[in-house]
Amino acid sequence: MIEDIKKEYAANGFVIVRNAIDLGLANEIENHVHWLNEKYPDIHPEALHHDLLVHDPFIHHLLKCNKLLKENHLLREATYIDNFIL
Repeated sequence: MIEDIKKEYAANGFVIVRNAIDLGLANEIENHVHWLNEKYPDIHPEALHHDLLVHDPFIHHLLKCNKLLKENHLLREATYIDNFIL
């Protein structure tokens, strides 16, 4: 799979890795973003970053989440890729 990712990136300059995050975890993230939007209605979604998240227990939960770490092992192996978005 890593070789396929590298080939696609080399050919297109980007790669989409489908199902990189478990659907349940993706739903948790989506629900949390909606909650943040409700809690901070004056902050645009693209501005929900460091100032809010550094003290956000949910973000720390994600960073320690074994599911996220295990499932993205393949992406960590492909570290030569300049940028990727989860």
